[in-house]
Amino acid sequence: RLARRTSGRFDLVTTNFDSAPDTAFVVQAVAPLVKAARGNAGVRGAAALAEAVGELVKVSVPGIVSGGFHTPNHRWVILSALAQALELFPDLDVETTIRAYLREGIDINEDGEYTERSAGVYNAICNRSLRLAAAALGDSDLFVPVRKNLDLSYHLLHGDGTIVTCLSSRQDRGRRVVPTGLIDSYYYMARHDGNGFYAAVADWLCAKAAAPLPWALHPFMEHPHWRSTDIERDELPGKFTRVYARSGLWRHRNGRL
Repeated sequence: RLARRTSGRFDLVTTNFDSAPDTAFVVQAVAPLVKAARGNAGVRGAAALAEAVGELVKVSVPGIVSGGFHTPNHRWVILSALAQALELFPDLDVETTIRAYLREGIDINEDGEYTERSAGVYNAICNRSLRLAAAALGDSDLFVPVRKNLDLSYHLLHGDGTIVTCLSSRQDRGRRVVPTGLIDSYYYMARHDGNGFYAAVADWLCAKAAAPLPWALHPFMEHPHWRSTDIERDELPGKFTRVYARSGLWRHRNGRL
């Protein structure tokens, strides 16, 4: 549940009040809708939708810029929201803030683990945010950490599609989670890179999903031609051993074991 304040920021009424990062989550989610509506101006209602929702994006930006963040992944949600807003409204004064966030560097180690180690929830949010920012800013360097984490994430998956969560410092710690939030980034990077391995992982996780997957629509909104083209899938390895020294993890899988 969300409520909006005069600052332009939203409350997440269960926990975060007058919250820049929760406002950034809203902008991140609706900015692709505005972009798609602008690209389909001839469709009935598209122009009105682009104007109304675009105004929400635009007036949210000053509050996001001045509001700060709570947790590590929020940095990249804010970066993404500001980059998407700038793409829609090039006159917005956000470039200084974007550069400041980027100067901090990405909080990912050489193994591909983000600070929160949250394979069940926040890795997906970091990946999505960084790839959205990469596309909006035309900065392909931001795809690098996304690939690193996607490579790691497959090797944390069990045979039933659940993922290792005992490492997490967040609320997914110890939970059985099928990380369907990774699907959109696996598929986007599959098409962006021509990577059949990522495409196969996206397919596999989709087949394991038990709930709607709204972000899985995004790659097709952003690139409509992906709806009618395909990529050859790789066979997913069910047997492997990986040592992640920086993360203190030795991962061995042999089918269901």
